[in-house]
Amino acid sequence: MKRTTTHRSTEEPAPAPTPRTIGEWLHMATAQITATEVSLESGMQEACLEAEFLVYHALLRVLSPKEVERLRSEGAGRRKAAQVLARWQEWLRKPPPPGFVVILTEFLQKRLQQRIPAAYVVGEAPFAGHLYLVTPDVLIPRSRIENMLLDRKKLYRLFADCPPSTILDLGTGSGCLAIAFAMAFPKAQVDGVDISPAALAVAAANGRRFKMEGRVHWRQSDLFAQLGQRRYGLIVSNPPYVDRQSMAALPPEYLQEPALALDGGEDGLAVVEPILRQAADYLTDKGLLVCEVGDVTEQRMRNRWPDLSVEWIPFHFQASGVFVARKESLATWARATP
Repeated sequence: MKRTTTHRSTEEPAPAPTPRTIGEWLHMATAQITATEVSLESGMQEACLEAEFLVYHALLRVLSPKEVERLRSEGAGRRKAAQVLARWQEWLRKPPPPGFVVILTEFLQKRLQQRIPAAYVVGEAPFAGHLYLVTPDVLIPRSRIENMLLDRKKLYRLFADCPPSTILDLGTGSGCLAIAFAMAFPKAQVDGVDISPAALAVAAANGRRFKMEGRVHWRQSDLFAQLGQRRYGLIVSNPPYVDRQSMAALPPEYLQEPALALDGGEDGLAVVEPILRQAADYLTDKGLLVCEVGDVTEQRMRNRWPDLSVEWIPFHFQASGVFVARKESLATWARATP
């Protein structure tokens, strides 16, 4: 039998053609993010949306002020989230403006090689339909409480005919919850509280961005410790609730965020428990506590404190991790539970 010889080409594969339009750059960025398999949990949740976010911000860096205003407005409002490229057929067909490729390449290098979350790369993050300023001094805005804000009718029903006139955001971070609730209840006065001066500086910058001076006030406090005799119709909090074992397994992206905003101690309840025990003292008679604790810590709460009367809010993704508790129930539980 005649032996055949297999010839292998020594030529390098042809390089991919350089993208010619913004749309092609978007496709390339999506492919790179997908291939690198970075964690998307602290960002847009999908590679295509994260790529869009980076492309959007690269454009903002190089366009003229007039074009930036147009681009912002096409995002359904100057401070609205940037998920608009599906309507950008005109933009996507354009060649990239000068400087765009350099900036997008830098963004992708930071995101893919350094594993910096996209929000920190560009300095903004979407939350409840608006874009907030962020730095590594604050947790990237994300909370299941956002789902309550997006369903205003259901949110208002919690208060019957008595919407809160005073609101406390405990552990405010970037200030996104404080500002979002100020928008939801336009007659309320809001306090955003955090132990971190650096976080409060970011929150104050967001307050100015959304023209909330006079309505939202920023205060440094270790939970309730520096709040004196203040009372609130609503206390909302997204405290640190990640347990010690889970902290050790977090993806690199999470390690870029302040541990103070994530680490809930050995069982995830190190901050949640004092909030539960003290909140009644800072609520008005009909006041509510709305608190996010995530799925694992929810189960720990259910197991440890079966007599704690709270309402777990069901969400469309078949989970909760957010509870509502009334002043009377919290006070009763705190007195009865050592």
